Amino acid sequence: MPSMFRRWLIRSPFLLALAFIVGVWVTSYFGGIVAITSFRGRFWAVGAVQGLGITAAGSSSSVVSGFHFGGTADGLVPTILGFGWGEESDPFSTDPPYLESVFPLWLLTAVLTMLNWFVWRKTRARYNGRGFPVERIESSQSPAKSE
Repeated sequence: MPSMFRRWLIRSPFLLALAFIVGVWVTSYFGGIVAITSFRGRFWAVGAVQGLGITAAGSSSSVVSGFHFGGTADGLVPTILGFGWGEESDPFSTDPPYLESVFPLWLLTAVLTMLNWFVWRKTRARYNGRGFPVERIESSQSPAKSE
């Protein structure tokens, strides 16, 4: 396997993850995005709304799995500089409260950018010597002098 192909094979997942997070970050300003899965009365949710990432977990018998679009940041746990953690409850349901955490999406972008920089530096081509690599052209004739 050529070394350049191997380098890009290693870098690609990190670049795709960064592009995905930036895409979610931008899309979150047009309306909320939530992915919910439930199993045996428990649910887990991951979402984004107005530049904030949201994770939630709890028990519920009425949560529908799938992707949901729309919504605002109203009703989230109180945040300080975009970070928050606490219990929330649905006022229209009899289910017990669920745990919710909120974090700014710029944090994930910054972490993935630093990780991408680290991977990029570790997978770059190594050259012997200093400076830029220069290819030497060897010819049997000396260059002709122009008069």
